[in-house]
Amino acid sequence: ALKSEISKNEDQLKEYQTYKKFLEDLTPGEWKGERTQRRAVRKAERKKKRAEEKAAAPPTQAATPKRTPLPKARPSIAGRRKASTQMLPDTDSLVSGVSAETPATESDYESDDSCELFFQDPQQLLNIFAELEEQNLSLIQNSQETEEALDEMKQTIENTKAK
Repeated sequence: ALKSEISKNEDQLKEYQTYKKFLEDLTPGEWKGERTQRRAVRKAERKKKRAEEKAAAPPTQAATPKRTPLPKARPSIAGRRKASTQMLPDTDSLVSGVSAETPATESDYESDDSCELFFQDPQQLLNIFAELEEQNLSLIQNSQETEEALDEMKQTIENTKAK
């Protein structure tokens, strides 16, 4: 059941990615450039903000693992196992150090413009489709006129050869 749900979601994701690519292909290049610039500015601002927060936060000692020294005497095997585990970093201090050092912020998980699209209204797409349809009809009409002219030229050449 879980595999079928995963497969279904993957198919849906592929379909949505196809739609996104289609919309991206219709998006004007100027707008794409502006969006790229806005993203770069926001990214730089977030980076600067994180650097300021990191510089403002006092360094914590919890980030450095605590180690206990080995006993000087040569203990038995059981004692050696105990001593070797004592040299491992204190995992509680590591976990608390990581969470204290790098708090997860919403901007780490979500990009505010990750799904920013040029098209905000369905009418925009309809207008583009109408414009493309007009261009296509014009091209079809133009090619038909050219074909007719070609046929006339062929007829004229055949008439000239026959004389």
